[in-house]
Amino acid sequence: MSSAGYPPSPWRLNATAYVSIWRLPVRGLQLSLGEHIDAAVLLGSVNLASGFVIYEAGGDLEYRELFLAVLARADGKLGVTVSSIWVDSTRALAGGQELWGIPKQLASFETDGQTLAATANDAPDLPIAKMVFDKRWRVPGRYRSRANVVQQSASTLLRTPVLVSAQIEFGRAQWYIPEASALSLLRGHAPLLSFKLIQAQIQFGA
Repeated sequence: MSSAGYPPSPWRLNATAYVSIWRLPVRGLQLSLGEHIDAAVLLGSVNLASGFVIYEAGGDLEYRELFLAVLARADGKLGVTVSSIWVDSTRALAGGQELWGIPKQLASFETDGQTLAATANDAPDLPIAKMVFDKRWRVPGRYRSRANVVQQSASTLLRTPVLVSAQIEFGRAQWYIPEASALSLLRGHAPLLSFKLIQAQIQFGA
């Protein structure tokens, strides 16, 4: 355990996650990814993911999270870059920043059934986003996936492997994002698809 109280890498986490996938035109899109990281552009558009995650008992940490991630390219390799992220745990914040260069900020969360909302602690009168998820149908079995998260820390590129195993439930997500929110780039767009990860087992780091 570090002096900041977070566990060493890798983190093994149990979670329920509500995720939306977006495809936005690159023209006029402003993303701060780092000097050596570029959004992966295909046919003039960029792929992004946003989501609320509830990390639950039985894992290395328990906390809640809201993120925006971008499919990106660094050194000729594809990966996922977290451009904005908020958590309600100082341990998770310190660990994410120090271990993997993830720009976590603190926020307060409200979760009520299928409705989730987050407000930044440094702007308590400005909600970041709210999502309402309506489930539709569940995929049989469990889904397994792996990805690489790439972040720029100073002049260094940090690549972190992520392994996920979960049940998937597709549904419809409605996002409510204020104009002044850090996620305002999603306003006026609709997700390509949305899903819920159930009984997710996540290993973050190697």
